[in-house]
Amino acid sequence: MAPLAILAGGGRLPLLIAESVASRGGAVHIVAIRGEAGPDVERHPHSWVNWGHIGRMLRVIKSHGGGNLVIAGHVARPDVMSFRPDLGLFRNVPAIARILRSGGDNDVLTRVIAFFEQQGVTVKGVHEVAPELLALATPMAPVPPPGIAGDIAIGARVLTALADLDVGQAIVVADGHVVAIEGVDGTGRMLARLATSTLHNASGRRGVLVKAPKAGQELRVDMPAIGPETVSDTAAAGLTAIAIAAGQVLILDRAELELRSHDSCVALYILPLGIERREAIETKVFHLRQCGRVMPTPADMADIRTGVETTGRLVPFNTGAATAVVRGHVLAIAAAETFLAFAARVTQLRQWGSMRLPSPRGALVVRSGSAAGPLEINALLPHIMEANLAGIAIVQTGDQAHAIPASAIADADTAGRFIVEARPPLFSRVGRP
Repeated sequence: MAPLAILAGGGRLPLLIAESVASRGGAVHIVAIRGEAGPDVERHPHSWVNWGHIGRMLRVIKSHGGGNLVIAGHVARPDVMSFRPDLGLFRNVPAIARILRSGGDNDVLTRVIAFFEQQGVTVKGVHEVAPELLALATPMAPVPPPGIAGDIAIGARVLTALADLDVGQAIVVADGHVVAIEGVDGTGRMLARLATSTLHNASGRRGVLVKAPKAGQELRVDMPAIGPETVSDTAAAGLTAIAIAAGQVLILDRAELELRSHDSCVALYILPLGIERREAIETKVFHLRQCGRVMPTPADMADIRTGVETTGRLVPFNTGAATAVVRGHVLAIAAAETFLAFAARVTQLRQWGSMRLPSPRGALVVRSGSAAGPLEINALLPHIMEANLAGIAIVQTGDQAHAIPASAIADADTAGRFIVEARPPLFSRVGRP
């Protein structure tokens, strides 16, 4: 068996991979990122690196891993100001800048793989080196009953609707209603939001967490995973089941997960969910009216267009009344949240590698006439400013159009933020993705 290096972030996954490879007689060396990987990695041959130690990473991967690499474990979205550069970083500044440019997680991770491959490193997936971690089609619970099966089907349809937008890997559906959509904050925080809500308290536990990779997702470095904590978080959120895509999701600490699933009465279903990439992207052409003195930049216009497209796709599911888009990346989508609660949540989110940008970027896109509560634009503006968004776009639909207060426009002008109205599309054109 060829030697293997593991570039390790936090969590149990890097250790499980190391244990799996070692149990089969393979040589493994963990390249542990300081501030991310835990001290348990020191049970195996290891080297510590800081963000920015690109040269050292490459030397260790080639000398101790034979040029074979698995990237595993979660990391906080690194702030480039935290980098401690070595000569290898300076030699690769253009490549690193390309990795950290705009885009979603899948875009960034695809560029990470390309960078390592250009350096002569072979990047492997977890499922290739530790196949026993892969969730196969044998279910750990009976076939889902009709109600749960219906919720699972809705979750799969929503994931398909969002397939090309690189949004998230998980949806929560209860009694036919989408109640949460994962954004850049991840599955754990999504479930934690539900645990503090009153959504499930009225009629007991119900609903299902549906988890699957995004269509076209780079599974070598970002295959979805669940573990015992996912089961505990699901139970705390008031849900009754988890459904994952067979052959496309990792199961960590399987024995402990099955025990918690039994003890917490959370059923686990491993199913062929069939999330598919859209064959074509429907591009809406819509009227845009500038309400105040501040005009969106061309980059902001592109973010507005992405936001309008995102909210439009979710209309058939009666969800997605608001979304936040920055540098072409959908940060979050509202489900069972008010506009104000959603805007407050967005203030805590940021992209891969981003510092606070020197100037506001991106847009909060909201759809009038939705079930997300009153559209209080004056109250939204402080959150937009705290999130460093450039402005707000209001999708006006038919007789549900919302009058924009003059005081909100004046406040936005004073703050240097735009307010625009997006009217229904004149027509649609279909282009290849």
